[in-house]
Amino acid sequence: MDLLNIAVPHNVFIKKEIWNTNGWDLRIVWAHKFISLAAKSIQKKTTFMKLTCLIFFAFFCLTSNAQTVPNFDLIKLEKPTDYKAAEPFVLQTCTYLLTTPYKSDNKDRMNSLNFISRWINGTTDHAFVFAGVSDKIGKDNNDLMGLYMAAMVKYTLENKTAAKDPKVVELNAFTMLLNYCENKDNKIKMSKQLKKLSDAKAQGQLEQALK
Repeated sequence: MDLLNIAVPHNVFIKKEIWNTNGWDLRIVWAHKFISLAAKSIQKKTTFMKLTCLIFFAFFCLTSNAQTVPNFDLIKLEKPTDYKAAEPFVLQTCTYLLTTPYKSDNKDRMNSLNFISRWINGTTDHAFVFAGVSDKIGKDNNDLMGLYMAAMVKYTLENKTAAKDPKVVELNAFTMLLNYCENKDNKIKMSKQLKKLSDAKAQGQLEQALK
C-alpha cells in the first residue's frame, strides 16, 4: 500500500491512500475530481451551516467522551508542557470514572486511575491537598479514594479560579463523590465515614461536617 499526496484546488491538501491489487489501482483522476467537487461544495456552505456542524461535532465529542477513555499509550507525560497538554484527556478520564458504574476488575478503570495519579504527581500547574481525606473517607479504602481523586481533579480543571482554595476543592470533590455513591446504579458501597457525610449533605451541613 503506497501513500500518495494529492494537491487539489482551493488550497486543500490531503493524503490519499492508493491500493494496488493484481496490477489494478484506484485511479487518481477520479479521486481528484471527487475531492475538487467536495472542496467547491464546502466553499458554498453558509456560515450558519458551518456553525451548525461545529455545534453538532462538539456535542458529539462531549457525549461520547463521557463514557470512554483516551488512548493512554499515546499521551506523553515527560515534560511540564506534556502535563498541560494532557489536561483535556485527564478531564475526560475523570468524567469517565464518575459517570460509569463501579467495577473493581475493570481494565479501563484501573488504567484511568493510574493515568490520573501519574498526572497529579507530575503537574506543576495545580496543587492537590490530600491531608485528612483518608480519615473522612475511610482508611485503606482505595476504591473510594480513587473516585475522590477523580472528583478533585475534575473540579479543579473545570473551575481553575475557584480551585485555588483547597477547602472549596474538598467540598465540591466530596459532593461529587457522594452524588456518585448515593446513586445505586453505580454499585459501590459507602464506608461508615462516608455515610455520615452523606447524612450531613442531605441536611445541608456537609461543609460543617468536613471541618
